[in-house]
Amino acid sequence: MVEAPSGAATLVILPTSSPSLRAGTYFIALGLFTKGAEVTGFLTATVSTTPPPPAPSAVTVLTSGVGVKFSLPPVPQNTLFVGNRSFRIDVPPGASRLTVELKADDPSVDTDLFVRFGQDNDVDREGNILADYAAMSRSGDETLVIDLSSQPPLVAGAYFISIGVFSRSRPASGVITATVERESFEFTSGTTLRSGIPVQFRLPAVMTPTLFAGRDGFQITVPEGATRLDIAVEADSPEIDLDLFVRFGAPPQLTPTGALLADYASFSESGNEEISIVPTSRPPLRAGTYHIGLGLFSLNTPATGSLVASISTEAAKDVPKDGVTLRPRLRVFLHGLKSDRKHKGLREKPVTSVDELPLAAKKKVYATEGGVGRQE
Repeated sequence: MVEAPSGAATLVILPTSSPSLRAGTYFIALGLFTKGAEVTGFLTATVSTTPPPPAPSAVTVLTSGVGVKFSLPPVPQNTLFVGNRSFRIDVPPGASRLTVELKADDPSVDTDLFVRFGQDNDVDREGNILADYAAMSRSGDETLVIDLSSQPPLVAGAYFISIGVFSRSRPASGVITATVERESFEFTSGTTLRSGIPVQFRLPAVMTPTLFAGRDGFQITVPEGATRLDIAVEADSPEIDLDLFVRFGAPPQLTPTGALLADYASFSESGNEEISIVPTSRPPLRAGTYHIGLGLFSLNTPATGSLVASISTEAAKDVPKDGVTLRPRLRVFLHGLKSDRKHKGLREKPVTSVDELPLAAKKKVYATEGGVGRQE
């Protein structure tokens, strides 16, 4: 039975209906509920022997920016298509935006979008949809945007996409597209700093500790006659664990053996770090370009803040001999940097960009002339 207050109605009976379609004779009757009215019109019954398109054999993996056609059978009740009917898009490290678009062939068929990180969407026993994000309207066209400010924020990994059909007894078809973007950060290829002028930075959420250097880092040129270079980073959130690395003549980077090449480092459990370099530091302050990198150790949370580098021509005062300003519970030695707490080691893993290198678990860190290495 189907009710039609407007006088127009469509009823679809399928093998999946309850009761299911079967061979035999079907009798059709009309009920008139408007008193004192004479009704005329047309009634059509169509039998189709064309089977619906088969369901995919597995979750469909999407390529960024490439639309994929979908076709869903009519359903007798609101239905979320999951499992082999779902889609998956893999978001790489450093991505800043994921846009999922559903374009229906017939926008009058109500289809909605649901997205979940790390596992397929689902429905609990009470009929509630288990998803991290949703785009819902009465139309068949939907757009869902996930970025660094979303809750939860965008992170690297697999996102599962499912379509919910809320128009009964009507097939749904169209195109679904997922597009991954990486935004242009306020700092780009080795942003050149001006002495004493802070710059804002924004780092995307990461799944593993990550070094941002090279094109995602900073640089400042120290002139002849300078006596001191002070570099300070301050995170907007005190919960962010952000460390500071500086290298003369080249950006901080990881070697194939996992050692971090940096001349100076400041690290703690917070996001506020400082480094001071003077002529008595080891290595000493000299004229030329200093490259600055940031290590983000807080996972699944974007980091924002400010960084400032200041050059002085006055005599340096009260600076550790190795030129590194350290946080509480860290000790400075004349010939190197050591820690009396376990800290992060730095180890290379396969990445898509050499400028964003994932870092390994916490270990003790020591300094050598070739850079900061890892101590097993």
